[in-house]
Amino acid sequence: MTVTTMTSVAALSAGLATSLHCIGMCGPLACSVTSRCKSKQHAQLESLAYHLGRVFSYTLIGAIAGLISLQPMGFFFESPAAVLPWLMIPFLIITAFPELFKMPRLKFLTMPYYKAKRWAEAKPPGIMGGLLGLISPCLPCTPLYLIFGVCLLSGSPLSGARIALCFSLGTIPLLWAAQSSTHLIAKFIPGKWRSGLRVSFLLIVTAMLIFRLQDTLPANDEKPAGQTDLPG
Repeated sequence: MTVTTMTSVAALSAGLATSLHCIGMCGPLACSVTSRCKSKQHAQLESLAYHLGRVFSYTLIGAIAGLISLQPMGFFFESPAAVLPWLMIPFLIITAFPELFKMPRLKFLTMPYYKAKRWAEAKPPGIMGGLLGLISPCLPCTPLYLIFGVCLLSGSPLSGARIALCFSLGTIPLLWAAQSSTHLIAKFIPGKWRSGLRVSFLLIVTAMLIFRLQDTLPANDEKPAGQTDLPG
């Protein structure tokens, strides 16, 4: 498994685990996108637009963060991509325990979200979902801001975009399921299980990542003192 694949899998896993936390936190905000829909088709259209908007904005911000880090990371590392899986380890651990690393609520970021929501409520189907998805990075979310931090250390716009894209794709299944049926999510994944599932899943992914990264460590090719090669 290449370092690029390991980084992508770690970001995807982090997104999936983060959604276990999100369906209880920002899940109600995501569900509000479909709360006024008059038909199932309308609701599905709003959900699709919402998640497409999120994927686009996350990926764009990741690419911009990677572009910013292009020169600084290139100065310190010959190949920044080789460092990314190691950077994912502390990110995964922090994501497993978001309650211990809460970020301050920045009102100047959240206000545009609620203003846009009020503006788009009377607009045609798909407008509100797409708009709120595009500006969803304004919502306070520690794992999201941390993944953007990893993108800021990725060393290239392509790496930053790929990390943010994988993270966003990982968050989609559970959030979309919550938008479709909150009661179904509550039935199969009760609130009291979510924290334990998130922590267990992320710690397993972290352990697997560390195990796989052993192959990327420099090999100890030095011969023991006094040992010489015998003539052939």
